Parts: sequence; C-alpha cells; structure tokens
Amino acid sequence: MLDLLISRTKDTCSSYYFKYIFIEHELGPNITDIICLTESVKTLIEMHDVLQEKWILTEAKKRIERIFSDFRVEKNGYVYFKYTPNDTNKVVFNVVALVLESFSEFIKLDNNLLHEYKDYLNDCIKALRFLLKHQRDDGAWPYAYYFKSNKYYYQLDYHQGFIIDGLTTFSKLVDRIERRELLRTLFKGINFYEFRQFTDKGFSYYRYPLKYPIDIHN
Repeated sequence: MLDLLISRTKDTCSSYYFKYIFIEHELGPNITDIICLTESVKTLIEMHDVLQEKWILTEAKKRIERIFSDFRVEKNGYVYFKYTPNDTNKVVFNVVALVLESFSEFIKLDNNLLHEYKDYLNDCIKALRFLLKHQRDDGAWPYAYYFKSNKYYYQLDYHQGFIIDGLTTFSKLVDRIERRELLRTLFKGINFYEFRQFTDKGFSYYRYPLKYPIDIHN
C-alpha cells in the first residue's frame, strides 16, 4: 500500500485520476483544485515525518509553488487564492485559510524554507488581512464572494472550522501587533462556531440556521 501511495504521489500535482464535471467547473488529471493540492501538501508533510526522505520535500515544494503560481490573485492590496486555476468570478474563503494552514506546516520541514519562500509569506499576510476584512461582526465568514454581482454567498457550516484551523496554524507566523488582531478575529469566529453552529446538546447545524439534514461532514 505504501509503494502504491508513493508511486501516485511522485511527479503529479493533479487532484483526480478521472474527469470530474460540476456546475461551475471541470476537474481531471490535468486540472486540479486547491483543496486537493493543500491536502496533499499536508499528507506529504506527515509522510516526511515518518520516512524522512528528500523526494518528499521536493514534491511538497512542487505543490506549494503551484499554489502560488496558478491560484494566487492580488487585488487592491489583498491576496486570495482561487478554488481552481480557471476561476475568475469568485473567491471561496475557506480555501484561502487552507493555503495559510498548508504553508505554515510546510515551512516547518526545513529551517531554510521560511527564508527561501519569504515572498510567499508576504502573500499569506495579505491573504490573512483579506480574511479579517470579510469576517462578519458576529464572527462568521461567508462561504464565497462573487465579483461580478458584488454579492456574498452564505453557507454557514463546517467550512467555518477550516477557516479557524487555518488562522490558528498561521498565527505563529505573524508579528505581535498583527497577532492581537488575529486573536480577536479567532475569538469571534470560535464563539460563533461553538455557540451558534452547535446546539447546547452538541448537535451541529447542517447549514445554520437549518438543522437538517445532518450529514457526515457535520
């Protein structure tokens, strides 16, 4: 099983070994999405912890570099990351946090990585400010924002947890002043997640304020 995993991990940054067509995008062996890229980075990091082989770091670098070359967008002083390379009209907020998380974990692999990828760190700081800017007063984040219509799309569910995880992991890389603002943001986000998205009996809402259907993600 390990040999199969290694053979499929080397020399590829694809997400799917089959064609995947959805309403808004198409994916496949030659078209990846940022979810699979960030998750593969985190998987490679865990593999490196166990195997301690150099090729794993090389493969993690490939994916990090692809994220920042094919998915990064800078606009009005902020940075965000697209769900797929072909997206032009929207940003999905939780994928921005997934990049912050995977980059934070990635640079722990080698003490020299933070210096080597200092431009990426600056991009992540701008992405952090982007997430802080779009948090609601009650602590929640929209699921997505559509540029052409200038409208948010709200889907208040487990994706809030991805944002909280990403910001928490990245918090170690920001300076003292920025960390204070980030901690206030996290406090509001966690407060909404714990007390609004879950009942006092521990049941999570499917998509707040809708309780049902409760599925495996929740």
